[in-house]
Amino acid sequence: MRLMPRQPEVFVLAFVAAATSLALLLLSGWFIAASALAGLVGVAATFNYVIPAASIRLLAFTRIGAGYGFNYFAHERLLDQLQYLREQLFQQVLNASTEVPKEDEAQKLDQHINALANRTLAVWVPLASGVGLVIALLCVVYFYLPEWLPIAVGFGLLLCGFTVWQQRKLAPLVAAQIATQASYRAALDEQLCNASLWPLRDGCAGVAREQRAWQSAQSALRQQQDVALRGLRGLSLLSVFACFAWLPENALGSPLLLLLPLAFLAVPEWLGPLMRALVPAEQAKLAAAAIAQDISSPSQSRSSSPVPITLGSQTTISRPEIQLDNFTWRRGCRTGRPLTGALRAGAPVILTGSSGAGKSSLMLTLAGLLTANEQGRMASTGNIHYCAQQPHVLSATLRENLRIADLGAEESRLIAALEFAELGYLAAEMDIWIGEKGRVLSGGERKRLGLARAWLTGAEIWLLDEPFDGLDEITANILAARLRQQATQSLVVIASHRVMAALGGHTVINLDSPSGCPLSLALQE
Repeated sequence: MRLMPRQPEVFVLAFVAAATSLALLLLSGWFIAASALAGLVGVAATFNYVIPAASIRLLAFTRIGAGYGFNYFAHERLLDQLQYLREQLFQQVLNASTEVPKEDEAQKLDQHINALANRTLAVWVPLASGVGLVIALLCVVYFYLPEWLPIAVGFGLLLCGFTVWQQRKLAPLVAAQIATQASYRAALDEQLCNASLWPLRDGCAGVAREQRAWQSAQSALRQQQDVALRGLRGLSLLSVFACFAWLPENALGSPLLLLLPLAFLAVPEWLGPLMRALVPAEQAKLAAAAIAQDISSPSQSRSSSPVPITLGSQTTISRPEIQLDNFTWRRGCRTGRPLTGALRAGAPVILTGSSGAGKSSLMLTLAGLLTANEQGRMASTGNIHYCAQQPHVLSATLRENLRIADLGAEESRLIAALEFAELGYLAAEMDIWIGEKGRVLSGGERKRLGLARAWLTGAEIWLLDEPFDGLDEITANILAARLRQQATQSLVVIASHRVMAALGGHTVINLDSPSGCPLSLALQE
């Protein structure tokens, strides 16, 4: 995924803040030494204290101002980066097809977005600041203390070598930490989804192994980071020792003598962010690779425009319909019962059956999100839109949540979509932030948001999973009537345990039909 163009002011302010901190340290050290020498040699009365003192005060104000400016622009930059990457992510997810539901795919990919968006602030800014400070220090030594230039150059070479070694050590540890964290989260999700079964088994013992593996990986990563900080301290002390071991005679008695040792003593402070940036750098690298692999998989491409497909006798399908021949779903070790027939526009198609009968699995398979049985065949025309039981809601505004279905939708079209889904009263609040995963919306409003998106896509085939669940009777019947009208021009397939009277005449596929009997399509008036 592409990142937004970097904002130069963030780098400039970060470097100014770091450079003024180092300059403040060096100037303060020089001022103290110069003041002491002036007193010793008896020229304290004529020593100009004003200019150094004013310079120190100016550097302090500059550092504070640059720090506040960096925090402001960096925070704004991070928010813009997150929004930009999420927009790219969801655009690609909308046009992708995998063996998992799109909302699950989006949630998985979204876990990598923070690491990728934070790369500029957590990686590039510390790297640029650290390199800039080393170069600035070399320039100061070159002009004012040329006798110590070999020591400063040697310090820079040792720092580069130590950084490369540390990066190679961290790479497998970061990968292990991410992998164990993913396993731990998956185990926690499974445990929480089966919370009703906790009294029947040993509490959260099922996640103990994953938790120990994650904690072990975390501990190994922290230990290696501690090695980096100890290495910086060792490099700092070694450099200070080298300065006094090769003390230039012409520098004795000069306040400049303190500049380089003070700079080396401050190495853990002004180069610490560079060492800490190695972990987010590796995390961003792995996140970018994971996103690229998930999005660019060859199995994910799918045409978004109607394409006539032939079935069996090479009959061309020219209108929105799905033809099935011994078609069934496969999910893990479970398989559904075969279905043969044609699903056509004109009246809604209802999938009924008890809980666990396979309604959602069949819908996912029709949408191409689960693997179908290799012995069956399916042919369809028209682009397909699948609306899950729990539509994925972005942590954004209502407008952005609608526009992922139609990025170029005008205001009137967005309002029409809300009206279709009985959400017209939210039209005046489209720019209000709806919270993490849409927490300010009720369950029924999130459900209807999925219907508004379906309307916005303009898809010829709608696959709706439990669209009436959680809705009151009046609202459910209003939406059922609208779906009945929509079915006159689109193929509308509804998986529901709740069949509304307003649907009128419709085709029913009962997944609870007796075992041994082929599933069939039955017209209900």
